[in-house]
Amino acid sequence: MVLVNYNLPPWIAIKKGFIMLDLLIPGPHKVKNIDIYLGPLIDELEILWRGIYVYDVSRPINQRDAEVKAILMWTMHDYPGYTGCAG
Repeated sequence: MVLVNYNLPPWIAIKKGFIMLDLLIPGPHKVKNIDIYLGPLIDELEILWRGIYVYDVSRPINQRDAEVKAILMWTMHDYPGYTGCAG
């Protein structure tokens, strides 16, 4: 799973150094239960949906706390492989 930060300009957001790898499923064989890997991701997305406070050094000194929220905008599917995952 790859995450792209849309707070950056488009010509920077898609560069190699700014794309984040969030989920990597190890192993040479088919995963029997992908929910084990996706569960922690869903938990973190729920936390980010409500928002977290971060320290933003680009702001003036008295305004450096910023609230950050995240959403899952879209997903891409391999539908033949999706049937094996969803049953």
